[in-house]
Amino acid sequence: KHQVITFNILSTGRFIHYLRSQNILSSPGCEVKEITGTRAVEVSGVPSCLTRISQLASVLDNALIKRKDSAVSVSIYTLKYATAMDTQYQYRDQSVVVPGVVSVLREMSKTSVPASSTTNGSPATQALPMFAA
Repeated sequence: KHQVITFNILSTGRFIHYLRSQNILSSPGCEVKEITGTRAVEVSGVPSCLTRISQLASVLDNALIKRKDSAVSVSIYTLKYATAMDTQYQYRDQSVVVPGVVSVLREMSKTSVPASSTTNGSPATQALPMFAA
């Protein structure tokens, strides 16, 4: 029997190297060939070989897709007119806390609401604390 397996992310060379390193291709009834110019391999052999190789290909390719989707990117920004930490000061016998960028971002991630969203036609900034002097 023959079967063609295509990959989304996993390279065919890497897959064949993995199969050889795990001695999966050492059995005489199982052979895998790379199809040049494509992201596919041709598997030939007994039905159990086809099943095992196709399941392994699916698991490895899906694992790479999940890893790619869950990749985290970090960016660093220099703050020019804001502070990262909260600022506390006293005003007319009251303690006032001005939230810093870290607190604002932390609160946004908890609520999962974009800053530009509106509720019932009112701007999202309406929920922010108001300070009057």
